[in-house]
Amino acid sequence: MRKRISGTVTFGPMLLAYLCEYLGVSMEQVCYENMNPMINVIKRSVIHKDLLESFSVNKENLKKYYGTYHCYFYPTIKDENQVIKGRVSIREIQDETYAHVEIVLKVPKKNKKGFYSKKYHGIMLLSSKLGVCFCIVTNPKLGECNFLTFRYNRTLNTVKNQGGLVAVCTVSAGFSKVPVVHRMLICRNQPNESTLRKLLPSLYLNRSNIIIEKNKLQKIIKECQADEIAERCILDNIKIENLCEVPEAVLHLAKEQGNISCSEWEFVSKVREKAYNAKYNKIGSKADEQVIELMTGEGTLDN
Repeated sequence: MRKRISGTVTFGPMLLAYLCEYLGVSMEQVCYENMNPMINVIKRSVIHKDLLESFSVNKENLKKYYGTYHCYFYPTIKDENQVIKGRVSIREIQDETYAHVEIVLKVPKKNKKGFYSKKYHGIMLLSSKLGVCFCIVTNPKLGECNFLTFRYNRTLNTVKNQGGLVAVCTVSAGFSKVPVVHRMLICRNQPNESTLRKLLPSLYLNRSNIIIEKNKLQKIIKECQADEIAERCILDNIKIENLCEVPEAVLHLAKEQGNISCSEWEFVSKVREKAYNAKYNKIGSKADEQVIELMTGEGTLDN
């Protein structure tokens, strides 16, 4: 036993289960804390006390987020368009006001058939003051530390969170590793293919003004069976060119004043799906070098 306590010999799963049962502790909890380096970092950090005070929330609010979600996002490699899928699990940590987070991604193998898994562990903090959930997840083997933030839904009451859009700050995939921001979709219930197809345009880093080719816009107007009033509302409020810039407000107005067969949300989603959109935003080496060159070459204010 002395060797096991010192770490010279490891515990087998059966012995660990018996020991946890004898001591009356949760084996699941023991495993999570050892798999999750972020928990130990937080506990040993000088900011642990501040975290407890700043992010102290009612456990019932956290419980609404516990469970497993299906996740989807676009790869951060220019020539790859296959959506990456995975699972995000949020679980309770006893006696703490933050939660355990595990992310398992199913990543396609390069130039090969099949997939491989990438796993991340971390914590979720809930800021009731800002109305935001913050997640910090790591993969020590890959040297990755990623940040995820999503909106805290105050209207859940007794209903569990169903998911939504997540902002992810990470590093790009591929050979060149640079800082990158992208969106992720999380869903407690797995959407069918038809619903997922409608949801995926939400992953684009869109703007309120949508850039779309004229023929693609006209095709969508026809597909959605927009009447003459709705069509005129759109075309009269934009500059008709090969590439059209369409304010999203114009699409909402067209649905309001005219008749369109699909819902307002679906109509906007169809336009965004065919528009020019960015799937991610990188801070590339050239952009960084240009900024540094300008800062060092131009006059600066000394402290």
